[in-house]
Amino acid sequence: MTMKNKTLFLASKELEDYLYKFSKVLTFKEKVSLLHVYEDLLIRSALDNKNAMFELGQFYENDAYLTPNPFANASKCLYWYSKATNFNHPEACNMLATIYESGICCKRSLRKALYLYEKGSKLGYDISKENLHILIKEINDKNHKYFNFFKQELNEISNEEKAKIEKKIKKLIDSKI
Repeated sequence: MTMKNKTLFLASKELEDYLYKFSKVLTFKEKVSLLHVYEDLLIRSALDNKNAMFELGQFYENDAYLTPNPFANASKCLYWYSKATNFNHPEACNMLATIYESGICCKRSLRKALYLYEKGSKLGYDISKENLHILIKEINDKNHKYFNFFKQELNEISNEEKAKIEKKIKKLIDSKI
């Protein structure tokens, strides 16, 4: 990460702290104005900063400062979480997995969710590990809505790829994740 990007990111964090600290006394207009600056700082620092990429995903998803969030943008949220995931941000892996699991703003893909939960888990994020464990239980429970959905999803891929995924799931179950 370049020094300039690090400085921009630190400035965005200071502004975020300010917004949080004074959220009750700032007017809506003041909040929106400051959030535009916050967004700009994050975008300018996100070139090689996985934390800025993750924060942008949060920014386009969260209602932390304003309800409803006028900056909420599902496609931008998906984009920035994807970028942060490509840079191995563990929490972004988890957030992106929940998006794929739910099918919010994208086509539901339990295969992608499994992959991302596993990636987040391998990167040390315990919540990803828990979510991976839960999703594996759900796709193996014949009474759960994900059971048939996952079977259908597997039927859309080659037998070779299907066998790899089933083997990986069995390995995760056997290792108690």
